[in-house]
Amino acid sequence: MRRKRGVTLLELIIAVTLLTVITATTTASFISIKSLRKNFLNRDETFVRGNLAVATVVERALRSGAGMGATAFTIEDGGRSVTLRRHGGTDKIWLEPSTKEVKYKEGDDTEKVILRAVENLTFTNDFRERLALELRLSDDQNIRTSIQPRNQRTPPAVLN
Repeated sequence: MRRKRGVTLLELIIAVTLLTVITATTTASFISIKSLRKNFLNRDETFVRGNLAVATVVERALRSGAGMGATAFTIEDGGRSVTLRRHGGTDKIWLEPSTKEVKYKEGDDTEKVILRAVENLTFTNDFRERLALELRLSDDQNIRTSIQPRNQRTPPAVLN
């Protein structure tokens, strides 16, 4: 007997259909995973940038100091800005509501943008000369911290 080595038209249609379904499912899964990963990483990047901005504020606040009996910082503009006094000058950090940017100015230098896409920035004096900071990013992530400036006991030459 002779064996036939060909395929029927029905077998070919079934094989092509199965291959198409598997390819479409795999492609849709990869697209979904890529989209999820992209959204997650973008959100994480915003949070990291927010933490870097808070670290800048903390570093500046820790260096602030006006000497014995004076406060290291002054909260202004309803809690949206803070002026930090340090040996030889002042630093100012504030939220620019029109552009939603947190800006920083050291002495008479030009202003620098620390962070963009900020919904709210609030400074408060929460406990005995402790500066509290709350930052709400545009993607509804909140960052909160408080800083106790070491302004009263550390010599200005050591701070700056």
